[in-house]
Amino acid sequence: MLSAIEAKAKFDCWDPKKCPRRRWDAKNKASRNERHVRNYRKRSVKAHIEKIGGEALLCAAKFANVASILERDAALLFDPTEAFYAEVERAIAVLREASERLTIGKAQTAKSAALRARLVAAHQKAEAGTQPISRVIGTAAIAYLYTVDGTRSSPPHAMTIELWNQQKCLDTRHQHLFDLKPTEIRSWIEGVLSDWRIVRLAEPEPRIRSSLECPLRPCPLHQE
Repeated sequence: MLSAIEAKAKFDCWDPKKCPRRRWDAKNKASRNERHVRNYRKRSVKAHIEKIGGEALLCAAKFANVASILERDAALLFDPTEAFYAEVERAIAVLREASERLTIGKAQTAKSAALRARLVAAHQKAEAGTQPISRVIGTAAIAYLYTVDGTRSSPPHAMTIELWNQQKCLDTRHQHLFDLKPTEIRSWIEGVLSDWRIVRLAEPEPRIRSSLECPLRPCPLHQE
């Protein structure tokens, strides 16, 4: 097989100096890349949400299927008197919860597209001191994955504001699901199910985004 150097020396079509097509490709490669980046950035938030929503729906179906299998075979695989059986039941509950949340998130695609606009307006009004954030956006603590400036984020920063203002408590059993992407949740679940002899389910540390990590500016909590 010829190397690129040998092919360039043997065939004119491999040399940009001799082939007009390759010369045009080499000349316009940078501009094509820049145009591709610009077009990608122009993609609407709704398009990003729809893409992630589709992934979430697939994960939701998989979670529901795994939960059904666990529920069906748990009594056969484990002794109900064992301590681990309670962990299996909790794993089923987590799977059901994740499936429901992701399914609901897909159904709220249109609402999530408008959530960012309301969130920005809420930030600005709160900074101006005209209206509290919680009254503007209501309870925005939805467990749907959405995008802000092209990055995936879960949960919405509004949840931090709700926790900050109203001191709402989250269910600690499912709290670890809030800061993970669908693929990360799936990896965690698959890791648990891959070892039936596991003694304890390993959960990542629950984490709520701080105001310093808020990608929106201005953020009313940024100075506090």
